[in-house]
This record gives sequence, structure tokens and C-alpha cells, in this order.
Amino acid sequence: MLEAILECQIRGAKARLLGASVKENPFMAPLQSNITEDQRIQFREAWSFGWHMENAIRQSSVTATAKSDADLLQTKGAAA
Repeated sequence: MLEAILECQIRGAKARLLGASVKENPFMAPLQSNITEDQRIQFREAWSFGWHMENAIRQSSVTATAKSDADLLQTKGAAA
């Protein structure tokens, strides 16, 4: 079961990487499969966790890049 949860986290992170919205979680609606409702909830939360972790990484990366660009512009402005 742990491997399945980790796989759901990876799928969520990949979905975010590919531009999917958190609302596109495939485990939000009841599935027509052989998993229980408790498993679906665990998979939904794992997918969401993976999506949010990737989103946090992307947000911090964008913030760091913007800060670096701003610092570079200030340095060039000071040199002029």
C-alpha cells in the first residue's frame, strides 16, 4: 500500500509539472475500480500532496529567479 501511495504522490507531482490544476486530481470522484473508499481518499490526498510539493518547488524557483534578476539589475544600475 505504501508503494501505491508514493506512486500517487509522484503522479500528482508530474501532473503539476505538466501544467495540470490541483482540481484535476483523478481521485476526486469515485472510481469504477476495485479500491475501497478509504484507499481512494488516501490516493486523493497523496496525489494532492505530490501536486502541492511540486507547486511549492516551482513557486520558490520563480521567486528565487525573480530575486536574482532584480539583484542583477540593481548591480548593473549601481555600476552605471
